[in-house]
Amino acid sequence: MKVDYLIVGGGFAGCVLAWNLLKIGKKVFILSNPYSNNASTVAAGIINPITGQRFVKSWRWEQFFAQANEFYKDASREVGQELFKPKKIIRFFKNEHELSKWDKKKTQEDISLFVTREWRGQSSYSGVKNNLGGVCIDGGGWANIKKFIKHCHNILAQQDAIRYEHALSEDFKFTLGQAVWKDQISCNQVVCCTGYQNKSPWFQDLRWKPAKGELLTLRMNEMPVSNIYSQGIFILPVGNGIVKVGATYSWDQLDAITTDYARSHLEGELNRMFDFAYKILNHEAAVRPILQDTRPVVGKHPEIPSLYLLNGLGSKGGLWGPLLARQLINFIEHDVPLDPALDLLRNSV
Repeated sequence: MKVDYLIVGGGFAGCVLAWNLLKIGKKVFILSNPYSNNASTVAAGIINPITGQRFVKSWRWEQFFAQANEFYKDASREVGQELFKPKKIIRFFKNEHELSKWDKKKTQEDISLFVTREWRGQSSYSGVKNNLGGVCIDGGGWANIKKFIKHCHNILAQQDAIRYEHALSEDFKFTLGQAVWKDQISCNQVVCCTGYQNKSPWFQDLRWKPAKGELLTLRMNEMPVSNIYSQGIFILPVGNGIVKVGATYSWDQLDAITTDYARSHLEGELNRMFDFAYKILNHEAAVRPILQDTRPVVGKHPEIPSLYLLNGLGSKGGLWGPLLARQLINFIEHDVPLDPALDLLRNSV
């Protein structure tokens, strides 16, 4: 089989790249990890303009969100279902220290633009235990990443253009302007979108700081579905009484094995926030592909002409992925220079 692009990795990054390539008439093939617990399939898909304990505006928000918004609108029309749902993010102050940080940040123009309401004292939201107050952040929402990945895999399966198999570096042969996998598939370009599962010798110089995350899926019928709630953890109602609760961060045990400690922590934080009955339906874990500088990366291998990388999406794949895929395609197809802040070459400096 001859294709234009062989994409290694069938998570969100690989699927967004494949979807965009198909739109411009390219023939693609994906080699996807046969195991389901990768970062993309476990990810909640929250897109938030104001993040972190320090109330920081998400890096290059306007640039990334404009491309993500356009992507989700286009993909939603194809899927026949809304893939991005705007939601207000209700962030309750966890303690007096966090409240003090907010008071120092809230007047900054790049922060205040997203704030539609703030209050002190007991919340008017039903079932909330918090009595310090909070802030309502607009402009974000929920991206149904799992739905998009499933749709993309189905489209590729209909074209016999996806295989669930580990891609080993020794199975590839590279010649000038071409690559061959297992003597079965030849291509013009190979793009690695394997997240932290990237174990090949091709990109060993990446400076990783991966973080394991665990997430619970609950049935919580009383939870209002219109908002996302946050207080150290997030609570994401996705409809029909289903709620996602997460997520933990761990830098030691980098695997997809769930832990009693994480479950206990998430339940404890949930019970401190809300007074709703719930039932745990699922508990998942995966490793976020985070680089030391917390920025994503795209680019061309310095020695193998037909080999490229798209990686490091961390916990912001739903926001970053669409622009990164577009930048990489423009770089390969039209010689448009990559953004230096995203370029793989920054890791070698």
